[in-house]
Order: sequence, then C-alpha cells, then structure tokens
Amino acid sequence: MTTNSDSQRDYLLEKAKRYCAIQERAASDVRKKLYEWKAKPDKMDKIISILFKENFINEERYARVFVRGKFRIKKWGRIKIKAELRSRRITDNIIGKALEEIDEDEYLQTLEEIINKKRLTLSEPESYTGRGKLLNYAVSKGYEKHLIMDLL
Repeated sequence: MTTNSDSQRDYLLEKAKRYCAIQERAASDVRKKLYEWKAKPDKMDKIISILFKENFINEERYARVFVRGKFRIKKWGRIKIKAELRSRRITDNIIGKALEEIDEDEYLQTLEEIINKKRLTLSEPESYTGRGKLLNYAVSKGYEKHLIMDLL
C-alpha cells in the first residue's frame, strides 16, 4: 500500500527528473526548485539522492557545461566562473577540473577581444582614466588583474 506521502515523493521525483532533463542542473538548483514546490526537507534529500544515483544530477558534468557556456557565450573570466560555481555549492576540486576546459590561448584571445571591444566605446582609451575603465571592465568580467595589466 502506498501512502499519500510516497505518492507525493514520486510526483516530485518525476517532476525533478523532467526539470533535470531540460538542462544540466546542480544539486543546489534542484534543492531550490523542490523548496519552491513545497517539498519537505526529508523528501528533498531522498529525491536528490535518487537523482544522483540515476545520473540526473552530476556535478562534474554540470560544472564542465557551465564553464564552457559562461566562457564561450558570456565571455566570463575564471574568477567570475569560479565564484558562481561556488555559490552553487560545487566543490573546489570539481571547479578546478571544469576550469581545465578553458584553453589558455583562447582565454587570452578572448580577454584581448573584450578589452579591444570596450576600448572602442571610450573617448580617450589610452588616458589614465580610460585605462582604468578598461581594467575595471575586464575585472568585472572575472579576468585576472595581472593578465589584464599585461594586455594594457
């Protein structure tokens, strides 16, 4: 005999599976969604455990996809990517492996491109103020200060 509690868990589990099937999700994303769906904490833990076992949630796979997307599409630097993954409770070990997805030459080329693109929007890009704006912009995108200074 199934209880009302079991049927609710099964319903939430299927809903969570569909949510994870749409795109890669971190466990923290799923937990947040389950909370929105009014799942009880003990049910959340069971559902997330099942999702891990059935490979609907895989944090390393999630981190790798996240890194590639944020770097290639949004042009984020390593610092910003790392901070965002940490906010999603991804371990430093997994973050380190995922950041290896970024090719160093492509990384430097992208940094140069975003600086040059920003430079075109400034009236005096080579002035002290202009260089400061370029530095601040690249830092806000998550790039390392020493790399930015080398390019400026």
